[in-house]
Amino acid sequence: MASHGGRAVQQCERARLAPIAAPTGFKTGSERVRTLAYWVPSAGNLRTTERAVHETLGLLALELDHRGR
Repeated sequence: MASHGGRAVQQCERARLAPIAAPTGFKTGSERVRTLAYWVPSAGNLRTTERAVHETLGLLALELDHRGR
């Protein structure tokens, strides 16, 4: 599921819809940890971190909004 899939499913369920999650473009951890480059910060890894933080904050906002109702 895409990075936003979990949040999107929860929002649909709270709107009383019945979403069906489907596979999409996956990010896989195929890179080996054997190289030094794995441990060096990169723009690509920063984007991945940004995406994870964005979705985590989105889930938190969804939970806080749901509690207020």
